[in-house]
Amino acid sequence: MRAPLLALTGLEVAFAGAGGAPVAAVRGVDLALAPGEVLALIGESGSGKSTILLAIAGLLGPGTRVAGSLRLAGIAGDLLAPGAGRRGIAGRRLGMVFQNPAASLNPVLAAGAQVAEVLRVHRGLGRARAAAAAEALLARVGIGDARARAAAFPHQLSGGLMQRVAIAAALAGGPDIVLADEPTTALDATVQAGVVDLLLDLVDRDGLALALVTHDLALAGSVADRVAVLYAGRVVETAPARALATRPAHPYAVALARAAAPAATRGPFAELPPAGPVPAVGCPFAPRCALAVARCRAELPVLAPFGAGAVACFRPGEAR
Repeated sequence: MRAPLLALTGLEVAFAGAGGAPVAAVRGVDLALAPGEVLALIGESGSGKSTILLAIAGLLGPGTRVAGSLRLAGIAGDLLAPGAGRRGIAGRRLGMVFQNPAASLNPVLAAGAQVAEVLRVHRGLGRARAAAAAEALLARVGIGDARARAAAFPHQLSGGLMQRVAIAAALAGGPDIVLADEPTTALDATVQAGVVDLLLDLVDRDGLALALVTHDLALAGSVADRVAVLYAGRVVETAPARALATRPAHPYAVALARAAAPAATRGPFAELPPAGPVPAVGCPFAPRCALAVARCRAELPVLAPFGAGAVACFRPGEAR
């Protein structure tokens, strides 16, 4: 693997729960991103995917407990260390694309003004140069008649165009890493492929690193270089995308693959029992796993090499 642009080690995130007791959302996650690489994070809602991206970007709310280590190439020190300075990191080194562009864009600012604001803050451009550069960025992300679109407000644009504006804003600071949190979820199926193709083109053309959160294992297998499967805040499997899409090893990853397959070929792992509370000991997936044995309920499996990747399971590769 190439030298990473981003190295995340031992990430722990906990939110304040009822009565102030912390509720763990992410538990001991390690991730790395190299230039020109696409890493897909997949898992059910609540598995910690979006929280990981927000922790990397420094966008978690006050009162959230965050621990671990985050290092970016060219920046000395640990960005998750207490008191670490993060000024200019989000926007300049890290671009963020959220799943709902209607919510992430300011409704009272024109599209071009929102992109120009990033150029002024992070690139130091004056108003006129920022406005011209914003129009060029809108054209670069595939928006036709960029000058007219720059003057439009978000509600005057389609969902696909709004997401392209959001991507232009994420690129305006010149980041080398883009964090995309389910960027096609709020879009019609007819425009989803165009947004994904745009992101992949930016990776190929500019050498950006892309972390892509998705529920779709088939999408992850087709666009990513590597995939990390998350369950209950932990990475339970990581592997090259093609290997994981064709031969997942963790029972949960197998269930995700079976759920996306044609109904006649799904098999027993396609329908899992409903998720309940995460057990205090043992494998968090054990209560839903047909392969679970006594060891699974008593001991937490850790990521260990298996095949082309790594799996946190005592019976990897047995769920077929």
